[in-house]
Amino acid sequence: FWKEVYCGNGSVFFNMFSGTLELERSKVHESSMGAILAEEPGLGKTMETIALMTLNKAPVTRGPTNTYFDKEVNVDVAEVQTTLIVTPPALAVQWKEELAKHAPTLKVYMYQGYEKLEVPITKDDVEALKKKRKMKSKKNSKAREDPVDEDEEEEVLEWVHFINQFDVCIVNYDVLRGDLYVARPPPSRPRRTDVIYRNLSRPRSPLVSVEWFRVVMDEVQMAKGTKTEEMVSLLPRLSSLAVSGTPARSQIADLLHVFRFLRVEGIESTRAWNQLLKPQYQHFFIELCQRYAIRTMKSAVKDELTIPKQTRYVVGIRMNAIERQVYDQTLDQLLEMLGLDARGVAATENWEVDPVLLRSMIRRLRGICTHPQVGQLQNTVGKMSKPGKLKSMSDVLQDMKEQTWKDLMEASRQKVQSQTKLAQLLLQSQRNHKGRMAALEQLLFVEKDARALIDEIQVPIDEVNKLLNGLRSGTSTPTSDDVDVESDDEEQLITAKGKGKARALEIDLDADGIDPDNADKAKIKEAVSKRGALRTRLREIRVLLHHVKFLQGDAYNSLGAGKQVEEEEAYGAADGIRRQLLIVHEQAAQRAMEQLTEHAQASKISLESLQLKSPLFDPDPKHAKSFPLEEADDFIEVVLNKQSAVLTEWRGQIIALLVEKMTPGDDEADGQEYQRALDSQVEAEARMQAYTALLADRKECLINERTLLAAHDAREKHLRNTRAAAKAAQALDNFGIEITEDAKTEQETLLLGLNMERKALVQAMNGRALKSIQVGMNSAVNSMRKNSAKEYAQELVAQLRELISTQEEMNAILEADLARIRKAFNERVQYFAQLQEISDSVADPEIEGRTDDAIEGCRAELVVLSAFINERRARYRYLSNLSGSNQTGKAAQEEETCILCCCEFRRGYITQCAHSFCEVCLKLWVKRKDGKTCPVCRSPIDPADIRRFSIDAPEPEEEPAKTTKKSIASATGETAPVSRRSVEYNSIDAKTLKSIQEQPVDGSFSEKIQTLVQHLLYIQEQEQEAKSIIFSAWADSLRIVEYALKINGLKSIRVDQNRKNPNAAQQFAQDPTLSVLLLHGEKENAGLNVTCASRVFLLESVVHHGFEIQAIARIDRMGQTRPTEVYCYYAEDTIEKNILDLAARTGVSLYTKQNASGIMNVTELDKVGTGTKKNIDAHGKNQKGDFIFKVDDMLAILFPHMYEDVEFLVP
Repeated sequence: FWKEVYCGNGSVFFNMFSGTLELERSKVHESSMGAILAEEPGLGKTMETIALMTLNKAPVTRGPTNTYFDKEVNVDVAEVQTTLIVTPPALAVQWKEELAKHAPTLKVYMYQGYEKLEVPITKDDVEALKKKRKMKSKKNSKAREDPVDEDEEEEVLEWVHFINQFDVCIVNYDVLRGDLYVARPPPSRPRRTDVIYRNLSRPRSPLVSVEWFRVVMDEVQMAKGTKTEEMVSLLPRLSSLAVSGTPARSQIADLLHVFRFLRVEGIESTRAWNQLLKPQYQHFFIELCQRYAIRTMKSAVKDELTIPKQTRYVVGIRMNAIERQVYDQTLDQLLEMLGLDARGVAATENWEVDPVLLRSMIRRLRGICTHPQVGQLQNTVGKMSKPGKLKSMSDVLQDMKEQTWKDLMEASRQKVQSQTKLAQLLLQSQRNHKGRMAALEQLLFVEKDARALIDEIQVPIDEVNKLLNGLRSGTSTPTSDDVDVESDDEEQLITAKGKGKARALEIDLDADGIDPDNADKAKIKEAVSKRGALRTRLREIRVLLHHVKFLQGDAYNSLGAGKQVEEEEAYGAADGIRRQLLIVHEQAAQRAMEQLTEHAQASKISLESLQLKSPLFDPDPKHAKSFPLEEADDFIEVVLNKQSAVLTEWRGQIIALLVEKMTPGDDEADGQEYQRALDSQVEAEARMQAYTALLADRKECLINERTLLAAHDAREKHLRNTRAAAKAAQALDNFGIEITEDAKTEQETLLLGLNMERKALVQAMNGRALKSIQVGMNSAVNSMRKNSAKEYAQELVAQLRELISTQEEMNAILEADLARIRKAFNERVQYFAQLQEISDSVADPEIEGRTDDAIEGCRAELVVLSAFINERRARYRYLSNLSGSNQTGKAAQEEETCILCCCEFRRGYITQCAHSFCEVCLKLWVKRKDGKTCPVCRSPIDPADIRRFSIDAPEPEEEPAKTTKKSIASATGETAPVSRRSVEYNSIDAKTLKSIQEQPVDGSFSEKIQTLVQHLLYIQEQEQEAKSIIFSAWADSLRIVEYALKINGLKSIRVDQNRKNPNAAQQFAQDPTLSVLLLHGEKENAGLNVTCASRVFLLESVVHHGFEIQAIARIDRMGQTRPTEVYCYYAEDTIEKNILDLAARTGVSLYTKQNASGIMNVTELDKVGTGTKKNIDAHGKNQKGDFIFKVDDMLAILFPHMYEDVEFLVP
């Protein structure tokens, strides 16, 4: 932007863009040496680049002897004559092959990364390698007894001299990113002057140690916002060349990173770049692009091109009922999350769009259009987590049914709970007989609902039991993984252990088949888990029913003496339900108590077995004085035997407490029986804690091992001696506060007394143990002279050692006995926990504010729950109807007759309550005042959820060629405006599509994937050697397609699955058995030359048309010898159709009648996104692939009527 201006006797230099002025030419920045090669995809940019390298080689004066210090990377660099090509991983081998084919004289080196480089980088590395080779040579020469010829030493080249031998060096993006951390200059840190630091130098990447003659950045648009961009900016170079058919990924503003790569000065800052994009600086921007960029369009050189004709088609796919239900249900949920209705009207004031949520919402809907499981199969968490399993459409429908049923049961439970709370509040608030009777009637109504809900849950439980019985009888060789499917022990069923978890019977994309035996085991475990969940839900309803019956007893009691019989019956029924709820845990506890009783009777643990003989040794008068025995006898008598007495006593007390009855007999009830049982349980818990500590003390007395419990006790004492504890105690004394025993609970008091008794025995140990006494005696024996006294002492030591060993075995018996006691205790704890939960359920409800407000809140909640239950129940009936139709393969017989007119029909509607009507009758019905409910069952009809279907109806031939939209209804029943704009698309011929869809295909997939597989099979029949490319923006889609192709005998290859063999494109071209190449749109859609294929399938309609052009250009390029075809699949009446219409409305569609054949006219596409980043959220600015950047585009896709011209909306 500099211009020399003459004034007076001299001249000055004026920058017309920035407004700066310079007096000297030396301060004026010259243009950087670089260019943008932006030919339209398919016009041979690779060939042009190779021609440039061949015709414009580095001068001979350029070489490693010319060095300078590069301030940016903080390293000395040497000039080389080599061109560095930076390319995506999938294109690296392609570049090498093209160079070998078209410029065989150029020497090429493939750089594999800093870690894999075997060439020494610095002179020190050269000397070290020479020394290493010399030592190895001497060693080998010595082994062969040959003299070493030092003159024949192999030459070792430093990196700069080594790479200067090559004309081209190729490095891919992944390798380049790996070198970033050794390419960055080391951080500058302050250093002390009086300290000598070592290892201040750090290794540097060889890529930044040379000044490349030229750096070529292939597919430069893919590097924006990545570490690759930062790494390339550090590369020293004389000139730069950016190569891309679509350098601006989504809009002109994205060119900034390209000019930064070219090192164009003056616009490198974001502020200067944004200023350049303003309208008043348009001529500067044009001048900049004309100076640095070269762009040729196919349309401009169409007379020179020999590329065969291309034809582009759209293929509309009608979702099946299952897919439509998934799509519509997801759309409803996402609209609710977004805070909008189906018309795009906000539900609240001051609503603001959430771009992140909106984008994720559209991505989810677009994925469902391909397959309901897109986004659920990929392993995105980590290597330890398994990816999801592919399900058939029947499995998807079954999952939807189960989830709807779960939602229905949960809402029904909440309704019963709210009804019970309402009745309880009414019972508390009413003071007269009439009000209490109203509360009682409410309770009777709730009981009816609860029992109906129990019966409804019992049905699937019976079905699961039947399934388990059948699986059990059909299971082959039983193993340890099998569980008792007939057992009533829920814990055993749910927590059955094995080598693997239950696996759902789903299609495993990574396995060829499933072992039938393993499949049966998986079914059994899955059914057991399902039954456990159902029983848990059933128990929740029974707890509510217990509450209802208990409240009925209270209601009858409040009504007076005339209701005594009903009162007793209600309380009796509540008690019976409580016993039924507790029966499983009661039986488990009873079994444990019986086992404990039997064990206690058969056990050899007694005071006699624990007491030790005292005195232990029979003294010998001859040697008593020379070897005293009083210490051991005293320790046994004072410590061990007293511990044995306490152990025996406490053990007996604990067992007696744990075998007491938990429930009284019919003639023993006095109202306090459960409290006494709870008191016994509390006492048993305190005694068990003390008993466990006592066993640890006994072990310490025997072998002087400090247990964890003893370490914890020492820690407590240490804490009590801290300054904070002393200050707290002083504060209590100052205020006269005394902590009395009354302040402690009975359990704490009992435990305190038991621990005091136990610690008194510990204090008697005085730091000794029987083991330490034995060690002392052994030391005394070793110091004695060999005589009869020593022999006598050795015999005593051996007896003591044997005693210790025997007591250790006894301790092991006591530990095993404690485990049995704990089992009985834990089973009782489970029982009392359940009992406490049931007791808590009948407590008065906690409310805030007035009772009347709480009652109104309950009634409002019931209204919402009732509506939700009706909607879920209608949906469940609808899904059940779909399930029946799906199994028979056609609509049910009764659906062929309209309920209203009793006439047969071919096109009709089905409501969510599963009632079918002909198209004419239902349209007339909904226009009536009373037409808001179903004519049969009176369930509410939501126009948005009415499903259209056809029975053996042939598809109209002309329908796919025109835009057809159905009305979208809001929650209020108002429909969104529908555009009358008619767009003529170049659709696939209806007869051809029918022939395609008649192809037999294996597997159950979505309609789109199934049609795609049928299409490929159809092509294979017509042309056996045909090769096709399938593009998708979703990795899950490719995974599903790959599996579908595999089971239908079509061999395919994926680029992203062949990292070890990166030249998948070459393999695809050379292997005649490979008919399909699967490419991920965000990773492999640019640069690949796949002219061996003649068809491209886009699995989704495309938003980002630069992505679309790159995808199509894989086959529509120089070198193609056959006519090519492009098929864009889309799901009808979804946002995929809206995406196509948006492109047509803005004039960038490639599939309209006038723009669907011949050379693509991308002139209009280049105009898309010429604005700034004004309405692009920050979250999406660095995304890749088919990504929607603008918020307005996202809203236009979701609500197309909001962005349609008024003339097409007015009737």
